Amino acid sequence: MPYSWPMKKHLLTSLAVFFGSVLSLAAEPTPAPHMEKVTPRISVIVAGFNGSITVFASEKGPVVVDSADAADAPAVQALIRTVDPRPVVAVILTHYHDDHSGGLGTLAAGSTLHTQEACLAAFKRKDPKGAEAVLAKATSVASYEQSARLQFGGDTVLLMHPGRAHTGGDTVVVFEQEKVIAAGDLAFIGLPPYIDVADGADTANWASTIESVSKRYAGFKVIPGHGPLTDTNGWLDLAKYLRALRQDVAQAIEAGQSREQAQASVKLEQFTGIRDVGDFLTKKTNVGWVYDELTKEKGELTKKK
Repeated sequence: MPYSWPMKKHLLTSLAVFFGSVLSLAAEPTPAPHMEKVTPRISVIVAGFNGSITVFASEKGPVVVDSADAADAPAVQALIRTVDPRPVVAVILTHYHDDHSGGLGTLAAGSTLHTQEACLAAFKRKDPKGAEAVLAKATSVASYEQSARLQFGGDTVLLMHPGRAHTGGDTVVVFEQEKVIAAGDLAFIGLPPYIDVADGADTANWASTIESVSKRYAGFKVIPGHGPLTDTNGWLDLAKYLRALRQDVAQAIEAGQSREQAQASVKLEQFTGIRDVGDFLTKKTNVGWVYDELTKEKGELTKKK
C-alpha cells in the first residue's frame, strides 16, 4: 500500500508561515513517523510532512538516505533499529534542504556522511555554525563530484549527481541489486515540485535526468522525496510535467507577459494527477519559479553576448 503524500517544508524562515497554514488545514495532528517495506531489505520512513527516509539493511549495517528534521530524528532512529539494530554505517544526503538534512545531527552521529560537493557547500552556507556542529558528530564526511560507488560487504550503492536539477547539488541513490532508486526531491509524485531557483535549479536538466535514469533502470521502484512510492514509469510523468511547464512559461515570456500574467495564463490543466498542496506547492507557484529560472537564464545569455 503506498504511503501518504508528505508536503514540503522549505528551510527559509519566510516559508514558516506557509508550513503553519498547511498544518492548519489538516483535520488531525501531524502524523508520527511510520515505516513501510519496499523490498525485503529496503524500507521507507515517512516523517510527517518531511521528506522520506530510505533504510537499506546492508551486509555491514543500515545505510540511510536523508534524515527528516531534528524533531523527528529520535523517532526515525528508533524505527531504523527495528529494521536493523546495528549502528548506522552510512548516511547519504540527497540535498541540503532542512526537511531532508535536519536530523543529521542524530542519524549521522558515529557514521560516515556521504554527499555531493555542491550540496555540502550549500549545507555549510545555510547555517555555518550549525553545520560545523553536525559534521563534527560524523565519523567522517565523504563528498563526491559526479558519481561514487559505495561498498558495504557484498552490497554496492551507486551515487549519481546529474548536474543542477531540483537544487545545485542533488544526488540520486541507486540500489541496483534491489532494483530501487531513492530519488530525493528529484521525485515529487502527485504534487507540484519545489524548484530551488536560488540554489541553481535547472528544470530542463531535471526532466532529462528523470528520462535518462528511468531508461537506464527501467522498471525500478522509485522512492520519492515527497509522494507515494512509484516506479520509473510514474516518475516519467514528472518529466512530462516539467517539460510542459517550461514550454508554456517560455511562450508566456516570449509574448511579453509579466510574471503575474504568466501565473494567471499558464494552467497546466492536463496534469490532473498533480494536485496543489496549500498555497505554496501549486502549479501557480511552479509557473512563477520557472519564470524566474528562464528570465535569469535569458539575462545571463544576454550578458555573454
